[in-house]
Amino acid sequence: MKIRMYLITGFVFFAGILFAQENNKVLATIGNKNFMVDEFVQRYELIPQVNAGKQKDEALFRNREFYTIIAEKLWALYAEELGYDSSDVMKYTYKALEKMYVRDALYQREIKNKAKVDENKVKFAYEKVRRTLYVNFIFSRDKNEINQLYAQLKSGIPFDTLLNKRIDIKYQNAPIEVNFGAMREDIEDSLYSLPLGGYTQPVDYNDEWYIFRLTSSAFVDFKDSQAFQKALRDAKDLVTDRALDKVYNEYFNKFFVGKKVETNGYLFWSICDRLIDVLQNRKDKDSIQAGVKIVLTADDFAVIENKLTPDTLKMNFIQFETEPVTVFQFLREFFYEGFEALSANADTIRSQMQSRVKRFIENELLARQGYKEGLQNLPDVQASTNMWKENYLAKMVKNKFIEDTKLSEDELKDYYENNKERMSTSIMVNILEILTDNLDDIDSVMKAIDKGVEFRDLAKKYSKRQLTKDNGGEFGYFNANLFGEIGQVAANMNIGEVYGPIKVPDGYSIFKLIDKKEPEKQAIKPFEEIKDSLRGIARTDKLHKQMVDKTVELAKKYGVKVNESTLHKLDAVNLNMLVYRFMGFGGRILAVPIDPMFADWVEAWQKDEDSLP
Repeated sequence: MKIRMYLITGFVFFAGILFAQENNKVLATIGNKNFMVDEFVQRYELIPQVNAGKQKDEALFRNREFYTIIAEKLWALYAEELGYDSSDVMKYTYKALEKMYVRDALYQREIKNKAKVDENKVKFAYEKVRRTLYVNFIFSRDKNEINQLYAQLKSGIPFDTLLNKRIDIKYQNAPIEVNFGAMREDIEDSLYSLPLGGYTQPVDYNDEWYIFRLTSSAFVDFKDSQAFQKALRDAKDLVTDRALDKVYNEYFNKFFVGKKVETNGYLFWSICDRLIDVLQNRKDKDSIQAGVKIVLTADDFAVIENKLTPDTLKMNFIQFETEPVTVFQFLREFFYEGFEALSANADTIRSQMQSRVKRFIENELLARQGYKEGLQNLPDVQASTNMWKENYLAKMVKNKFIEDTKLSEDELKDYYENNKERMSTSIMVNILEILTDNLDDIDSVMKAIDKGVEFRDLAKKYSKRQLTKDNGGEFGYFNANLFGEIGQVAANMNIGEVYGPIKVPDGYSIFKLIDKKEPEKQAIKPFEEIKDSLRGIARTDKLHKQMVDKTVELAKKYGVKVNESTLHKLDAVNLNMLVYRFMGFGGRILAVPIDPMFADWVEAWQKDEDSLP
């Protein structure tokens, strides 16, 4: 199999969110690293929380997020100390992320900064947006024929005379409506420049030939001034996008011409075969119906890798002019991006994989150009990649910490004895919950909640917790002390309030409190009767306590200095939405990392700090 890069055209959408504070002050110093205002504002504003705008104490919410991020940075320092930053997993995961930001910086330099918006085109766009055109057309797939028809029109034969003799007429019982932005720019300019009854020269449109005639036009009736102003903004945005698209295509034409990249066909088919097997297994395991996306998990990717021999993983899969990419390197970036498909059909998957390999090659060539220009050293690139690097490192060492936390039978019995009273008098709550590991679904749910869509209907559609899904996500009454952060938060909510998303082991949880019962004395069941259901709760409590203790230990070890006065003076408001950053040359990433709130360690740490001489 050979893939040659000659000419690639396309449309790029780029959305970046720029944040600025008057002074980029230090909010905290953790070890030898500074936690800056800019990073906090980005993360605070863009970490979605349905109920964040209704917090009774906004300062408390801000404080919790502040100390959650500090804890993350402490664990990242700990991970570096243990050497996690030099592990293969971190090496390839971080490199894939860095390449994305380097490509984005290349896009900013070569496309966005060089695209100039012609103000005359903006003025023309404002004129276009006010008018709807109605056109007829004569069509042919033969260039010679369309030129002959145009010559007849120029000789004086009426447009309708020619049109009525052609098969085109059956598609034109009424003139075709054309609005601004619906057609290619050059054709659109021609149409909007025509006098009434005028016609264009033959135009090539997707290898077909057309002559358009302007039959009539009408002014657009905007509902109000707000709608009109929005139309004008959209018109300017489209002119800007077209300017970007023009520079983008010119750059691609120049950049990829003559570049030759080869892939190893045998290895391609080997990877595809393993991928198809895993997709089919995932489909069977989850009973996924036809037409529903099959989304591969981290475990699935591990299976694919394990099905290939160590020697195969070391083989060169993609041969560039220098520095070939091995199967292992390709798979690491492939896994980082994720994979989903609507079918496990072999031909479909192979076709999809060909597109993925082609995109990988494009991205790799662009990233290498960015590194060649030193874009990895730009302050914005380094700040963004370091933010994600610390998040990854913290997650890696926390996951190992979680795996190593065991609960013995004696510890379970002690937990039962020590918590009898608490379990017998706790508030009982009933919630509706939506649990999903798909961030796009979280975004859809949050928008639907904001529009007033019934929560039970959303739970039936989006929740993956099968025990409650069919019942609209309803849990039934449970002890608020026995369900981690969800129970703790629900106990302090008002009936009818919605909260989330909360990061939980199975994904992200958004829930609505539908009822709450005040504490009342209840009989405690015998240990043997409830130990199985209690085990998970006891282990979670043990893990939480150990993580609190470890975080306090790390804070004392590395040192933490905070500037809370600056924190609470910041002009920052939670936006209550899930925000993606769309990267130049394609790809997207969450605007900021999303972590579960974790600020319980602060009180113990501050007590220790206060007790120091």
